[in-house]
Amino acid sequence: HSNKLFNIDFYDLAKCLIYYSMLPCKETVNSVLNALVGEVNPSGKISMLIDDSIIYNYEHFIINNKKPLFDLGFGLSYTSFEYSYLRANKENVSVHIENSGEYDGKELVRVYLKRPSDNYLRLIAFEKISLKAHEKSNVVIPISLNAFAVFDQEINKYVIDGGKYQLVVVSSTNDK
Repeated sequence: HSNKLFNIDFYDLAKCLIYYSMLPCKETVNSVLNALVGEVNPSGKISMLIDDSIIYNYEHFIINNKKPLFDLGFGLSYTSFEYSYLRANKENVSVHIENSGEYDGKELVRVYLKRPSDNYLRLIAFEKISLKAHEKSNVVIPISLNAFAVFDQEINKYVIDGGKYQLVVVSSTNDK
């Protein structure tokens, strides 16, 4: 683990992994080496966005019309996942996930909400699953009606605006 933030070029990612493997943590070297040689399938996903060495949420990039170096949910894996059959009700979202690759892997399934008054997605729920190669699963992710509410300062309480809301289930914000 490092507290340093880097704005790296995608093609220098391997060099970055090697750099991180030199940090003073016994298992860091083993973790990076195991991922590089295929002993483990990496499944970590980016959960924050960085701009000029400052951590921002997704809204910052939309409002300022900027593109982050890596989208939320970006991650490397030796396998791939297919999403289909999205269904939602007042209590949960369900989606069919298939590990369409040749390797066992883990996937972080993210549920985003787009409110009628916003032009960006807000992460409201997620679930990490593990699937063997070519395995399929129906993933059910609970959602709360509170995720649809925003705080109205004039009346000092949370409200749910009228209009059409959009639920998006993806691995990365780049998958839209």
